[in-house]
Amino acid sequence: MTAFPDQPFEPPASLVRELTRFDTPADLRIDRWAADIADAVEKLRHYVPDELLDAAKRAAGSEATGPLADAHWIKAALAAKADGAPAGRAAAIEPQHATDQDGEVAWLVRVASAYKTIGHDRARQVLASTRAGAQDAQEATA
Repeated sequence: MTAFPDQPFEPPASLVRELTRFDTPADLRIDRWAADIADAVEKLRHYVPDELLDAAKRAAGSEATGPLADAHWIKAALAAKADGAPAGRAAAIEPQHATDQDGEVAWLVRVASAYKTIGHDRARQVLASTRAGAQDAQEATA
């Protein structure tokens, strides 16, 4: 949420504060956060090249269609935005297929766990690999 601080209706507070809040039901807060995360990912699509999806899958290796690939994509996209990438057209991503809130939250928990394992340098390497891949493609067509 720090990439788009003006986006959330009510940004999450500290973990301690969230665990001791009783003014809003927990399921409503979780649903709101899941929607905020989905909105942020949608906005991040405008700061990355289409090639980032394939680069994230390559970085995830055998988990190319799992939470690790999504975590690589998100971390690299956040790096692109933080590095000042200009907004452009929306890049390709794979749609999530959660059928309900529980499924979406479970997926986000797995992505969050994978996200914590990826260092900032690794995310920047994944992002840089999209530039190298795009340059190779341009040279091949020239």
